[in-house]
Amino acid sequence: MTFRRNFIFLDKVSSTNLHTESLLLSGSLPEGSVICANEQTFGVGLGTNKWFSEPGKNITATVVLYPDFLPPEDQFKLTMVVSVSVCLLVESIDIALKPEIKWPNDIYLNGRKLAGMLIKNSISANRISHTIAGVGININQTVFGEEAPLAISLSQITGSEYDIPDLLTKWHNFLGKVYLDLKSGKSEEVFAAYMDRFYLKGEAAGYIINGEQMIATIVGIGDYGQLKLKSADGREFTCGLKEVEFISDSVV
Repeated sequence: MTFRRNFIFLDKVSSTNLHTESLLLSGSLPEGSVICANEQTFGVGLGTNKWFSEPGKNITATVVLYPDFLPPEDQFKLTMVVSVSVCLLVESIDIALKPEIKWPNDIYLNGRKLAGMLIKNSISANRISHTIAGVGININQTVFGEEAPLAISLSQITGSEYDIPDLLTKWHNFLGKVYLDLKSGKSEEVFAAYMDRFYLKGEAAGYIINGEQMIATIVGIGDYGQLKLKSADGREFTCGLKEVEFISDSVV
């Protein structure tokens, strides 16, 4: 099994995900190829969200995968792989750092947003033919605008400045290891690593579930990546993205 270290560096691009899509339309890229940009002019997040990043300060990159060993119903496992790889990168910088995975696609550190991801899967013949997984990780940026009120960077937390290409290579190594673990049948290990870092797991917090505001506790992840919660009055919910909204981690 191969996972190529094939980096394509761009100075300026609208979005690394969109640029990767255009490259795949004109030809194939080796699995593990990474398209990374010094500056994104139209970085995208989940839904209509935008990803704002100061040029040259952060990791903004997209990796290409060919997970044809996975059926479409298992595509959330790829979100797990990318999430765990980002956490492993942060933990490798300082063991005291405790990154957490906030469902469905963010990485939190000290209760604030350190990283986000956007994953797009293409389906063919009941298999995932290719995946483009974009990540944005706040590294050296120290000032964030009002459009990103919860953002935080590694530099803000540790007081150090980091070499972006070096961290990009380290992240790629972690991603390759976790991805190949999944490919070799170690899905339970990947799942355990994901849940070990899950934000607010087992803690009561405020949510709106199917339009109803309540206190609930995250108890797990469903078979297709849904969030499983249990309300304070004992009701159980398995929620897709549009069925649950996080309100607050402060319960009075």
